[in-house]
Amino acid sequence: MDKILLAICNGLSCFIICTILFQFMNERYKKSYSNKTLYIAAEIAMGITAFGINMLNFAILNLLIWFVGVGVTVYFLYYEDADRPIRRITECEVLVLCMSVCETLGVLLLHCFLQICGISNIDVVMQYCLEVTFSKIVLIFLYYVLIKRLIKRLIKRTEAACSRK
Repeated sequence: MDKILLAICNGLSCFIICTILFQFMNERYKKSYSNKTLYIAAEIAMGITAFGINMLNFAILNLLIWFVGVGVTVYFLYYEDADRPIRRITECEVLVLCMSVCETLGVLLLHCFLQICGISNIDVVMQYCLEVTFSKIVLIFLYYVLIKRLIKRLIKRTEAACSRK
């Protein structure tokens, strides 16, 4: 039962992260190919790969697979009018870092909440599921309320500064 709960939590985590990443890329960049199935398959493949790596429970390898997967995806499947692949990759990698910070903040908030409530004796699997849940709630909230708006403002300022020169 514990393995099933871990798999569900990891699968949900990977699904949420992939959805946010591909939503960002689809809104920000133009698609290199007109085949919608290719982009759906890429999102599923990235999610399944991240899920498999995440089940190994190596944090560094997990973060590395997100960086590599996002970099390769945004390089080969998306473009801009002023083709700047390094900029595209950098923007997406910064988003991955921001999402990692949001998830860490969610875990810290959970631990503070548990400590304030005096809850200390929690099953390891249940604590992991709570950490995933809280981290994703904080991630979703901060992404849509703060990060997405901040990115749009920064991009508008950057494009305006570049067009003046």
